[in-house]
Amino acid sequence: MTETVASDNTGRFPIPSSRGVQYLKMSIHKDVNYIHLESLRSRSTSDILDAYKSDVAFWSRHNYRPTFFTLDDETSRKLEEYLHTESIGWQYYPLNQHRANPAEHAIQTTKNHIIAMLGTTNPDFPIAECDRLLP
Repeated sequence: MTETVASDNTGRFPIPSSRGVQYLKMSIHKDVNYIHLESLRSRSTSDILDAYKSDVAFWSRHNYRPTFFTLDDETSRKLEEYLHTESIGWQYYPLNQHRANPAEHAIQTTKNHIIAMLGTTNPDFPIAECDRLLP
């Protein structure tokens, strides 16, 4: 297996969760056909870096430790330094080439699942708690 993981962040949720979650970081390991989600409170460097650390830990726990990440243009020097210290390579997708990133398709798939999941909840379910359904 190539152990390549594609990742991207979603747009902001229309309603922030009660825990402050406003975004999701998606990663997809194409060889195992699995989409993993990490919640983000903001798009700050520290939140994104923490999400990548959790992401690497998740894949490693499941014996698919990434050796290469394909990233969008939303990154930081600290993320690059972290990937370097973990011996994980990375490559950026060109600007405005969203269709090339497999994580873009994962975002749409996940949005469809979230909408379907919310459609099955009780009508009185508080929408601000929807991030608790993600795991």
